[in-house]
Amino acid sequence: MGTFSSADRPGPDLARLAETGSGVLVAHTSLHDAGCREVTASLAKGVVSGRSIDIGRTVTLKGRSDPATMPGYAVLPAGEYGIVRFTCEGRGGTRVFAAPTVEPGSNGDGIGTVYAAPLVTFRVGPGEIVDAGSVRLTGQPDEHFSVSVARMPEAWLQNLPSAYSALSGARVVRPMTVPGRRERAEIPTAPQL
Repeated sequence: MGTFSSADRPGPDLARLAETGSGVLVAHTSLHDAGCREVTASLAKGVVSGRSIDIGRTVTLKGRSDPATMPGYAVLPAGEYGIVRFTCEGRGGTRVFAAPTVEPGSNGDGIGTVYAAPLVTFRVGPGEIVDAGSVRLTGQPDEHFSVSVARMPEAWLQNLPSAYSALSGARVVRPMTVPGRRERAEIPTAPQL
């Protein structure tokens, strides 16, 4: 089954989500605000001992023509996922925020790479439109950086094109979690731009 993301036009067939066993992830990152023309996330599935393995699926969370305050979305098969790498394509080059690698993949493309733990995790159910919040990455890529998750401001959801208005309608608010941190009852809202 293919993956559709916000870089695809037209949007997903929301009426068929449940029957195909898929859901929609709606998410934003601080990289949207950091001069990135394109933001992608590499997905992983959990394996033993909290480790994750890259499944070779990358979703576009910000397309080249999307405004910074518009969240991205991706249609995914229902399930639990981790994000092991965020990539920012900008005018100054590429920046990569990646989880620590435990074992490299076998063919150099990242597929099959085992990570100590994903940067964030999320769950999408069949027919769900999941508002997973805004991932905040602070610090320098490939060095020391931190990850947190904030609620997505309603104004950002309103920036979705009218063709995707169903994505900002009935939705489940289920913010991503950072492994190793206890979930908090109140998650702060990301700053509005």
